[in-house]
Amino acid sequence: SDTNDDFSRAISRTHFRVELTSDGVELIDESRSGFELNYSVVRNRAVLSHNYIGDITPLNVGVTATVPQQLLLELLMLGQDAREAGGDPRFWDELYGEVIGARLPRVWRQALETRVNAVRFDRLDNVVDESYVLLYREALIGGSKTQSAVVLNHGGPASQARLLHIDRSFWLEALVSDVPVTVDGAELPVRTLVPLSPGMQIQIGTESAKFDTYRQLYLD
Repeated sequence: SDTNDDFSRAISRTHFRVELTSDGVELIDESRSGFELNYSVVRNRAVLSHNYIGDITPLNVGVTATVPQQLLLELLMLGQDAREAGGDPRFWDELYGEVIGARLPRVWRQALETRVNAVRFDRLDNVVDESYVLLYREALIGGSKTQSAVVLNHGGPASQARLLHIDRSFWLEALVSDVPVTVDGAELPVRTLVPLSPGMQIQIGTESAKFDTYRQLYLD
């Protein structure tokens, strides 16, 4: 709404910057009104190590008395799940890179080293059905609020499918045989990748969505 947009502008146009470093996920303050991470005011920057993977961390933007309303978020760092426990996550990733004929990006290898695959930001105070996901290595799609980057309403395993970004393209992979995944009506066999293009219709179990370019809910 216009009101929410005015609140956001009152905080700042750029609130903070997020970078994946060798130490973990770094948040750098670029706002005029500061932010709190885990209820502590951040001075310039803060780093969350892999020890925070799976933990929901409160993030409040606009902590000075100069703003009419804060932006309330929750941050969740996502790492390896049970399907990768005891195995080498590099195997399938490097195999797919060879099949596609592309080198895996530097951020992918950094994600493996830091064990941070993705970061999700959930809005709490307005536009509560909107989330933002930073995809470093993979974004799992499934039924777990603390393990899946994209949470399905029908529940089920934490990893039913995953999104990858390879060679400047997004790819979808089905991970389990008991939850059908279809793209434009064609079922995707387990451990098979398909490149995604804007406008494609995706169905995972009973839920469907359209893969499209970025737009913010209720604004674009």
